[in-house]
Amino acid sequence: MLINVKKNLFYIIILLLLSLAAVWPFFKPGFFSFHDNTQVVRVQQMAEALRDGQLPVRWVRDLGYGYGYPIFNFYAPLPYYFAGLLVLLGCSSIVAVKLMMAVPLVLSGVAMFFWAKSNWGRLGGLVAGLFYVYAPYKAADCYVRGAVGELWAMMFLPLVFLGLQSLFNQSKARPVLLAVALAGVILSHNILALLTALVLVIILLVAFFLRLLATRKQLIRLLFAIALALGLSAFFWLPAITEASLTKVQTLSQGANHYSQHFVYLDQLWNSLWGFAGSAPGRLDGMSFKIGKLHLLAALAGLGLLWFKKNLKRLKKQTFVLAILPLVISVVMMLQISQPVWELVSPLVFVQYPWRFLVFTILTASFLTGAVFVPQPTKQYTWLKWTVAAGLIVGLLFLNLKFFKAQAHFQAQSEDYTNRENIIWETSKISDEYLPKNFKVPDEISAIKQDLVVADKPDTKIEILSHKSNLINIKVNSPGSAELTVYLTYFPDWQVFLDQQFHSFKTKDGFIVIYVPEGEHLVTLQLKDSSIRKLANKISLFSLAVLFGVKYW
Repeated sequence: MLINVKKNLFYIIILLLLSLAAVWPFFKPGFFSFHDNTQVVRVQQMAEALRDGQLPVRWVRDLGYGYGYPIFNFYAPLPYYFAGLLVLLGCSSIVAVKLMMAVPLVLSGVAMFFWAKSNWGRLGGLVAGLFYVYAPYKAADCYVRGAVGELWAMMFLPLVFLGLQSLFNQSKARPVLLAVALAGVILSHNILALLTALVLVIILLVAFFLRLLATRKQLIRLLFAIALALGLSAFFWLPAITEASLTKVQTLSQGANHYSQHFVYLDQLWNSLWGFAGSAPGRLDGMSFKIGKLHLLAALAGLGLLWFKKNLKRLKKQTFVLAILPLVISVVMMLQISQPVWELVSPLVFVQYPWRFLVFTILTASFLTGAVFVPQPTKQYTWLKWTVAAGLIVGLLFLNLKFFKAQAHFQAQSEDYTNRENIIWETSKISDEYLPKNFKVPDEISAIKQDLVVADKPDTKIEILSHKSNLINIKVNSPGSAELTVYLTYFPDWQVFLDQQFHSFKTKDGFIVIYVPEGEHLVTLQLKDSSIRKLANKISLFSLAVLFGVKYW
């Protein structure tokens, strides 16, 4: 069994206890600042949408300058489902965000433990897991950038590589682990899903060439795992890709966000000053891209010890394919010498920052630190291994723990973020790339319409009966025919019903305009799924049934 918590409980408990220091700032009251200041609002909006009965959640009510926003139709939703459920269970939005960040940081070490343990033994797994938790880039994601999706994707990545390794070994392990882990990456972070696909294609091609993937059974299991992963996550990625052309998402990769402005220098990977600002052209960066000196030295030591061992030919081959190869790829892709590759592979333009490849650098470097404890034929040197492990762990905490702190801690309540003014203006203008192309962004908060519905006839009486993220009921009483403008951003597939009968409408300036005849009427606007979303939902439901129905592969 690839993941057996009970048999490894002692090491997992040690790993979890030693990982607590990395998330200790989350236990402080209040909150702290980081780049992505939208997280609390997104969690609150996800919780409201879940409360409204949306599943899967695609549209939120108050973002998009108060006119609605299809954020979770395009932005990987898994972390927000987790946090939104916590809010529904009684957590404040701030506490839910803290848990949404702390849980994947700690559990990523456990995931790394199981991958590294399968190669280097339990002690090697423990050390590799802690090195993965305390990588400087993890601290940057947590306390500098607030990159929640990356934290979640990095939690799943060791399991992706463990699943691949089990296929290479032709073990009896089912491909379900690989499928679920891959789906987890896809549902956690759009860009890392793209980078993972790129890295895996290269890994699989090399593995095929080196005969690690050689049998029909291996190939069938691999294809099944990939198909199941794509099926489980289809409810998200299929609409996200096919409907992206309706939005302004292309603007994300232009200007200052273009990858050509953000290549790193090789020496920055060895050492660069820690900071809480952002990425900038050249050497003007206000954040660090260091891999970690101890990470690199321990990984090199582990590689050296492994290569001097005899009778480990297959392990060496797997280590090359699953660790050394992606490590080299990730480093090269961060440097300007790789620009021709970026220009050739056009989807890479959406990555924005080449240093995102640090995810694979710290993944593989942390894994290789465990090679220091490559299994011995006897238990003769057990005491020495524990001494070396203790030294590495103490050195790791001494060098890297100082990065796991926020720039500023302050007293804050969830309401400081989730009040209407902050949502419709301050948070909305941070992220509006998923609004329709024809949407005119307001220049100031006073330009935002405050009324949900406005009639062209002043004597028309309007009463808002309900206003949910996916359903609006309006009571209208007009002495004559009237035209209602509903300040709701149109996006497929909002539908209008007049007195419970389907009713046509038009759009003007991106908003919904409804003709209403004389008299009293009930106007209903309901968010339905487009045909592609319906298909995607069915694929995911079928894949979920397959996941639970698989008996043996």
